[in-house]
Amino acid sequence: MKTSPTILVKMAILHPDSVQRYQDLHDALPEANRRNMLEGGYRSLTIHRIGLTLVMTLEIDESAALPNRVVDLDAEQRWHDLTAPCFAQPWQDLTLIYSLTPLEDSP
Repeated sequence: MKTSPTILVKMAILHPDSVQRYQDLHDALPEANRRNMLEGGYRSLTIHRIGLTLVMTLEIDESAALPNRVVDLDAEQRWHDLTAPCFAQPWQDLTLIYSLTPLEDSP
């Protein structure tokens, strides 16, 4: 059975002196981390920045995750260790307050 993808939106705030470092880290995202996400069913992940504020949108389709996949936990920990010092406030979920959806055709 195919499920609908989950869409998550998160926000974080960088330290003023960490903006370039954070961007540089993403310019050289390790292949193991990329693979962990793709094999986990990530359809897309985008990060936008305005000033020190980051907004991340994730679209995850759990039905597309590889069965019996092995997550490289060492790679995930290394990534966390590299990126965590960049944050003045870590990632937190944003609450959806409005969504425009097409109206059904009326008779």
